[in-house]
Amino acid sequence: MSENLQQELEALRRENQALKDALSRQTRALEELTREEFLSDLVGNNRLSREEFSERCQRLGMDFSTERFAVMAIEVVSDEPFQTGSDTPNNQEHLRYVRFLIRNVLEDLIRVKNDCQLFVIRGDLAALLNLKEPGAAAMESVVQAAMQAAELFEKHYDTTVRFSLSGAHDGYTSIPQALTEARALLEYRAMAGDESPVIRYDHQTESHLPKERVEHFSFERALGSYIQSGDYEAARALVHRMLDAEFGHARPTVQVYMIRAYGIINDILHVFDSLEEEFSPEFLVELQAGPRIVHAGSLQDISKELDAIFDAIIARQQQEEQEPAWVQRAVDYMDSNITDQNLNVAGVADAVNINPVYLSRMLKKYRNIRPLEYIHQKRIALAKELLGQGVTVKDTLSQVGYTSALTMNRAFRKYENTTPGAFYRDPRT
Repeated sequence: MSENLQQELEALRRENQALKDALSRQTRALEELTREEFLSDLVGNNRLSREEFSERCQRLGMDFSTERFAVMAIEVVSDEPFQTGSDTPNNQEHLRYVRFLIRNVLEDLIRVKNDCQLFVIRGDLAALLNLKEPGAAAMESVVQAAMQAAELFEKHYDTTVRFSLSGAHDGYTSIPQALTEARALLEYRAMAGDESPVIRYDHQTESHLPKERVEHFSFERALGSYIQSGDYEAARALVHRMLDAEFGHARPTVQVYMIRAYGIINDILHVFDSLEEEFSPEFLVELQAGPRIVHAGSLQDISKELDAIFDAIIARQQQEEQEPAWVQRAVDYMDSNITDQNLNVAGVADAVNINPVYLSRMLKKYRNIRPLEYIHQKRIALAKELLGQGVTVKDTLSQVGYTSALTMNRAFRKYENTTPGAFYRDPRT
C-alpha cells in the first residue's frame, strides 16, 4: 500500500472519529433536553398518566423506585461564582459550569442513600428527590448532604449556595405541590433574611413554634407618644423591638410570615398618619413614609427604610447640629485598636457609651463612612503596606486584625478590586 493511500486512510479515520464524537455530543444533548422536558412536566402541570409516567421513566433510564418525592430549590449567592482561573467565561458557558459543579457535587452526595435529579424551571435551579430511605431518615440524609455541599462550595469556591427543601410527598402527582413549597421557602428567605445553608418547609411550618405576644394597640400608642415628644431614638428603638418581638425569637410559619410583616407596617403607618400635627404637609409628602415601607421587599428592607425615615425626621429637627465630640473619640478608638482581632462596632460603641446603631448612623452622617467600612479600610491600608514590604499574606493576616484569610480576601476584593495574593505578587495592582 502506497504512502499516499495510507495517509488518505488515516485522514478518513480521523474524520470518521470526529463525526462519531460530534454525533455522541448531539445525542447526549438531546437526551439531556428530553430529560429536562420530562422533569419540567413532572414539577409543572404534571398531567402525565400512570402509563406515560412509567414509560418515560423507563425510556430515560430514571429509576424512581419509591413513591416518595421532595423538591429542593437551589440559590447561588456570589458576585463572582466559581471563578477558579484568570479567564472569565462568557455568561452561558459560566452558567453551564456552575450547574455542572452543583449537579456533580449534590447528586453524588445525595445518591449515597437517595436519588437526585437536577433541572432548571423558569430559569431557576432545582432538584427532584426520590426518597428511598424509610421514614424521616431520608429527609435527614438529604439535609446532611446539602449541608456538606454548602460547606464545600463556601470553602473551595468562596461561593454561598443555599438549599430550600420541601416536605416529603407521596405519589408522583404530588411533585408540583413539593415545588410550590420549595418556592414558598424562597419567598420566606427574602422576607425574613434567613441565610441558613439549608431550610426545610416542614420545619418552618410547625404550629407549635413559640412567639412572644405583641400588643399592637400599646405599640401604636407608645410610638405616637415618642414622636410627639421628639424622642425619635426611643421611637426607633421601639420599632426595632417590635420587629424582634414578632420575628426575632422564633421563625413563624411560612404562610403567615408576610401577614405579620404587613400587620406591623399598618401599625406604623397609622402612627405616621398623625405626624401632620408635628410637621408640615410638604415635609410629609417629601418623606414618602407610606410608599417606602409598603414597597420594601423584606424585613431587613423594612428596617432600613424605617431607619432612613427616622433619620430624615431627626435631620429636619436638628439641621444645625454640630458633630458631637464622641465621634472623634470613636475614630481614635478604632485607630488605636485596628490590629485587635476582637475589634467590632459593638466594642467601639461601648467605648464611647453610644448605641451601636446610633454610632453607625452618626459616623455616616458626620464622616460619610460606617464604622465597619472604616475598620476594613484602615486594615487594608496597613495590609498593603506590609505586603508591599514583602510580608506574606499569612503573616499579614494576624498583624492587621483579620481572623481569617477569607474575610481579608473579601475586603480586598470589595475595596481594592484585587486579592491580597495578587497585591503581594505585584503591589502595582
